[in-house]
Amino acid sequence: MGDPLPLRLALPELRYPIGSEPEKTISINQHLIVAYIKTVKEILGNDEFNRIRGTFLGPVIKLGERSLKLSAKIVHAVLTKSIKTVKRHEAWFHFGAQPMRFSIREFHMVTGLKCSGEAREPREGTEKFKWDFLKGRTHTVKDVEKQLRNTREDASDERFCLAMLLLIESILLQKSLLDGGTTFTLDYVKIAQDMDVLMTYPWGRTAYNLLLKSLQRAVDKSLDKNNYDLQGFPMAFLIWILESVPLLQYAFSQVVPILSVQPSTPIFLCEKYLQIASPQLIDVLLIEIKDHLKVTCILPPISNDPEDEVCMGDEANKDLDDMADLSKRGYKFKIRD
Repeated sequence: MGDPLPLRLALPELRYPIGSEPEKTISINQHLIVAYIKTVKEILGNDEFNRIRGTFLGPVIKLGERSLKLSAKIVHAVLTKSIKTVKRHEAWFHFGAQPMRFSIREFHMVTGLKCSGEAREPREGTEKFKWDFLKGRTHTVKDVEKQLRNTREDASDERFCLAMLLLIESILLQKSLLDGGTTFTLDYVKIAQDMDVLMTYPWGRTAYNLLLKSLQRAVDKSLDKNNYDLQGFPMAFLIWILESVPLLQYAFSQVVPILSVQPSTPIFLCEKYLQIASPQLIDVLLIEIKDHLKVTCILPPISNDPEDEVCMGDEANKDLDDMADLSKRGYKFKIRD
C-alpha cells in the first residue's frame, strides 16, 4: 500500500486539478420517478400492476416507491472529479485521489435493466393496437397516459404494453421537465405494440447512453453553473457512487441488511436502498479526506447475474487500464501521484 507509483505509468489528466474543483452551491433539475409509478398503479389497480412489478422494471419500481430523491451535492462533487479519457462509452472519476469507473456494466448492476443483445425491430404482420397518438409524428408521456386511461379494462395486454411504455419513457428516458416534458418519436411506440420485442429490447442500453451523454455534457459545460440538467435516470449514477465509496453510503444512506445466504436470482443494487440523505457539499468533501477512506474502482459482480460481463466496444487506454489494475491490487493513490 505504501509502494511508490510505478515509473512506467502515466496517470490520466484530470478535468480539474485536485483542490481546484468548483465548490458552488448548485441544484440539479430532476423528475420524481415515483410520480408516474403512482399514476400507473392508480389506473391499473393492484392485480394488473403486479404484472408490471414482475418485469425487468421491478427493481426500479421498488426504488421509486420509496420516494428517494437525487442528492445533487453528492453527484456534483463526483462530477467535478472527472478523469479525462478517450473512452466514449464509459466515464471515470476519482474520489480521495482513488479512481472509479462508471460504465454500462455498473448501470446494469444498479438497475437490473437489460443492456446486452440486439435491438429487434417490431415484426411485420403483428396485430397492432390502435392508439390515437399514432396519428402524429411525436408524442409525450401525457399522450401515453391519456391512451392508457381510455383503454378498456378487459384489454389487459394492451393496458400492460401502454403502462410499460409510460414507465420506461417517464422514468428512464426523460430529457426535459419544461413545456410538458420530453417529446418522443414513435419508434418506442412501435416497439410497445409488439409485446415480445418490448420485453426483450435492451432498454438499459438506451437509458445508459442517454444518461452518459448527459453526464459528459455536464462535465464539459455545466459544472461552473448554479443549475443544470441530468437526463435519463441519474439516480443510477448516485447509487453507483454510494456503492463505490462505502463511507458515503454509510454516512448518507440506509440500506437493507446483507443476506447471509445468496439468493438464486440476482438482487440489483437499487433494491437495497431505503433512504438517501441530501448532505451539503462540505459534508461530502469531509468524507473524502478521511484517513480510512476506501474506494472501489470497479464494483465486484452480483451473484447469479447473467449480464455481469456486459460492455460496449471502446477506445483502448492502457494507462487507464493499468491504473485500474493497480487499484484492484490494493495500491492507494496519493495526491502527489
